[in-house]
Amino acid sequence: MRLALDSDTARVAWASRPLDPPEPMRDYWAEVPADDAEYEVLASVYDYEPAPLDPIAELADTIYGWPMERISFTGPDGTSRMRAFLFLPQDGRPPYQTVLFFDGYASGSPTFEAKNVAMFDAVLRTGRAVAVPVLFGTYEPYDPAKHDEGGMFWQPPEITVRWVNELRRAVDYLESRPEVDHQRIAYYGMYVGATHAPVVLALEPRIKVGFTDTGALHTWAAYPPHADPFHFLPRVRTPLLIMNSRYSTAWPYEESQLPMLEYLGTSTEHKRLVSGDYSDPVPFRDIYPVLNPWLDEYLGSVEGF
Repeated sequence: MRLALDSDTARVAWASRPLDPPEPMRDYWAEVPADDAEYEVLASVYDYEPAPLDPIAELADTIYGWPMERISFTGPDGTSRMRAFLFLPQDGRPPYQTVLFFDGYASGSPTFEAKNVAMFDAVLRTGRAVAVPVLFGTYEPYDPAKHDEGGMFWQPPEITVRWVNELRRAVDYLESRPEVDHQRIAYYGMYVGATHAPVVLALEPRIKVGFTDTGALHTWAAYPPHADPFHFLPRVRTPLLIMNSRYSTAWPYEESQLPMLEYLGTSTEHKRLVSGDYSDPVPFRDIYPVLNPWLDEYLGSVEGF
């Protein structure tokens, strides 16, 4: 046993204070999502007037053998610029089915590095392209003020609108590319990208199928209504597969995963929850045997794969 004497009485008093009780978990089974009139108001917050893209090709490179382009174009506010990375498959023929990728790791990295490609290279191997929008505060330009000591980004509600509209703006850009199949665009969200998938999918009908892993409804976050994915869930009609660990402590099965599936507005035959004996986060080796057949089911298999 070691004892210490500290003469700083204020610090001792602070350290000796009673701990605050934990915040109560949200009970989604007892909550009621926004009605039609309320939802119309919430959705209107995300309205934007598409300005000319004015795209600029900033960089062309090859990462792990995959052709990659970094492009900038006009953001959803009509004045600022945003960036995106577009990865093209080595094989296959255009126009390519394209997966819009939104991950949680983006929030902890100051730059986009080759290792990030490992998160979706199995998609590229199926002959599909992958688009990675650089959302505000992530990757480049990186904003360390929005990161905690662990390096993981906590998305404040006030930028939900900006992030969602930047994803939609990335779809605007994809529609300008002749080598992209505009009718076969998918959404793949991890972590933050998974928890906010309902907002994206409810507002963006050009996305034809969605897949999320390691994320569901936050059981502790109290978002303002316009940024709360719960209110957007019933408005989603897009086929969606939700994948999580059955024993996740961040996304509890009964309190988080099941309510997300239940409130999802997609018809029963086109929504699915895969919650298995995985580690948390779900390993990539377990994700791709589920993800790629799901994309095949709704986008069609890619010829030659």
